[in-house]
Amino acid sequence: MGPFHRSVDMLISALALALQTTISVGPTQGVDVQKENEQERSRRIPVTEEMRRTAFKDEAARTLLLKAREARMTQDSMLMSYDAKAYQRISVGMGLRALARERLAFRVENAARVRWHRDAGARIQVLGARAAVPIAGQDVLPARDTDMIPIPYYPGKEQLWAGGGMTELEVDDTELVHPIAVGSEAYYTFATGDSIIMTLPNGTRITLRELRITARQPKWNVTVGSFWFETTTAHLVRAVYRFSTPMDIWAEATREDSADMEDVPGWVRGLITPMTADITSISVEYGLYNQRFWLPKLHGMEGFARVSFMRIPIKWEERFVYESVNAIDSLPAIEFADRTTRSEYRDSLFAAGVDSSKAREMAREYSQAQDSIVRARRTETCRTQSSYTVMERRGNGSLPTAVEFPCDSTLLMRSAELPPSIYDGGEELFGVEERDQLLESLTFSLQPGWSPQPPVVEYGLAFTRFNRIEGFSTGGAISHTLGSGYTTEVGLRASLADQQLNGDASLMRSNGRRTLRATAYRRLA
Repeated sequence: MGPFHRSVDMLISALALALQTTISVGPTQGVDVQKENEQERSRRIPVTEEMRRTAFKDEAARTLLLKAREARMTQDSMLMSYDAKAYQRISVGMGLRALARERLAFRVENAARVRWHRDAGARIQVLGARAAVPIAGQDVLPARDTDMIPIPYYPGKEQLWAGGGMTELEVDDTELVHPIAVGSEAYYTFATGDSIIMTLPNGTRITLRELRITARQPKWNVTVGSFWFETTTAHLVRAVYRFSTPMDIWAEATREDSADMEDVPGWVRGLITPMTADITSISVEYGLYNQRFWLPKLHGMEGFARVSFMRIPIKWEERFVYESVNAIDSLPAIEFADRTTRSEYRDSLFAAGVDSSKAREMAREYSQAQDSIVRARRTETCRTQSSYTVMERRGNGSLPTAVEFPCDSTLLMRSAELPPSIYDGGEELFGVEERDQLLESLTFSLQPGWSPQPPVVEYGLAFTRFNRIEGFSTGGAISHTLGSGYTTEVGLRASLADQQLNGDASLMRSNGRRTLRATAYRRLA
């Protein structure tokens, strides 16, 4: 699972945590899921000659895209190893309405030393980890989730960070539609922008060229952004982009399985409508090391979820500092014990025809038993050693990884690698100034094309209130995404005490981080 999918999952999990509401979907058989996935992948829009003709605003954009597409699938075999420190911070907030003050609800951060060698894999030493839950009034040790520790680079890793862990050759419109992948001309238009010339210490001059990429239609899984490539190798050097419109979670759930969503009671939808998730900015920056190798040094993501009257912002930051590149001769081999994973065990049950609900329960019990064995081995190891190691595979199984944790977990919370306080801004550690410079590229001129989308109806608790003038009042709104950043919204409200019908009509334009609004209204002042 890539960072983007984990981000969306975290947003949705935050909603469930806030509401303590769980919506269960019907059971599915494993083989049916595979067929459904194949059907979804076949929905790719085929690229026509007309799309190829209209995709490029200038010939230089076509040339740069084709070079970048080729470079994206080419790994530099001369990069053999690196020794780096990786820092990560994830912050989740909460506000009762869009313009209210937002407060920190949860924050987790970690630091690790990552040593990677092409022939051996990655060895990670966790240096620090802690979490804060201000509503509980204390700092805690986060769950030791090895997947959350970032690895800067390994062969096949996606350059754009979001949209999945591994590079895919072709577009898959069931997830993030990659703007550089084969087939992206059906979803995007391309134009060259500015250029920058960099002079290295040895006098070599490097030219960076901007490729401005915009979605043809405002869809939640297509992006608009500014992408900079080194013109000789066409390697991505920096990028800042956002999703072209928020994701309506109800609409996506209905699209995935309309039959299951029909079973959700209307009053439940009213309690948690609207329910949307929006990734407003993603930034990626690479640094040049040994005057040859482009390696990631900065990742940033900002977004928010909206559920009923609550707004839940999220910020994800990663930064990498390299101690050396191509200086490690070798790393010890990573040995794996034979163990069937929970998903493999569940799939075998599905293949044997076991009922899906029973199979999931058996897989859960199997996983718990395996975890008990691992904890017992960990306890035995810590009787004689100061640390223990967790073995895993990343990158769809292609990257052997060994993650070392100290037995004394309090050492992680007191680590000097982390800021003095988890509540510190972290400007120096996470490069806030560099990130803000990248975000300046997300102007109002970067917008998806004009393509009106189906209207969205919102109603329920978010539009319901009681006061001494109106008494009980409720209403709803219909919003209509038009494209080019424009959205219209019409709202109606009826109240019992004063027996009035109020309403408003708005025209908005947004670049993800800023919204301009014009509204005509009749309402209680």
